[in-house]
Amino acid sequence: MKENRKEHDPSYLYAILSHPLRRRIIEMMGKKGSVNFTEFKLSLKIRVGTLYYHLDALRGLIAQDKDRKYVLTDTGLDLYNILTSGRHKDISTKLSLPAIKPASRMEKLVKNIFLPNEFFRLVYGSKLGIIGVVLVLSLGSYIISQARFEPLLLFFNRTTKSIEIIALEFFLGWIFLFVICDLLSTILFKRKGDDLYLLLGTAYSFIPLLIFPFLQYLDMILELNLIIFRDAILTRILLSLLQGWALVFLTSAIGQSKGLRIDKAVLIGLIVAYINIMMIYIVGVSV
Repeated sequence: MKENRKEHDPSYLYAILSHPLRRRIIEMMGKKGSVNFTEFKLSLKIRVGTLYYHLDALRGLIAQDKDRKYVLTDTGLDLYNILTSGRHKDISTKLSLPAIKPASRMEKLVKNIFLPNEFFRLVYGSKLGIIGVVLVLSLGSYIISQARFEPLLLFFNRTTKSIEIIALEFFLGWIFLFVICDLLSTILFKRKGDDLYLLLGTAYSFIPLLIFPFLQYLDMILELNLIIFRDAILTRILLSLLQGWALVFLTSAIGQSKGLRIDKAVLIGLIVAYINIMMIYIVGVSV
């Protein structure tokens, strides 16, 4: 028995009916019968990643035919008939969810720090996003080179290499991280396009990680003699926490740029972490 599947759930149908973009997707397929990805993109004028995300959210209501065009399922056709008949307004009213108490400023701040989806939506939608990346990469390369750390994706290794080599490795690590994430998105989930957004997002994912060399650098030049850098265990705990936070940023960047659900983006993040661990075993790390 499959009658209780998600696409028959009233709250799920309400989420579709109350979202204008998803209604337009349903209406396009209802009118044309079948629509390819390019037609959606040109008509809706949205990013590739955003389109993928909403198409994924409509699973059960839409499917792909042998020509890879999107068509409505029987349930999707039923929903289209509801939309064209005007009955969706009555249904939306009946299914309307109770008002939710708005989050406080502190709750929003904490959520944006540790679940930065909104941050990446703002970055991807702003021309200032590129300027931010330039700042992250330039300041980041300066900080880690002054602190004498060799970057290994999401890890650091003590080094005696020159400042120029360290800075170059930081930039190459950024490109390498982007390539890995893009390849995994394409191979595992067939998500192509919006590479510039992913490139920007991978740079921003370094922000939490750069806190570590920044604190080390301050400790050196100001002679603070912070206890957290005098105790090896505390140092590793701090770095581990910042690495985890950086992975959260990376996961969000992947999900927002490629239109992937959180579970799929997390899988890519975990694979990146595994690749990074293999690199550490090969190179060896001395924090």
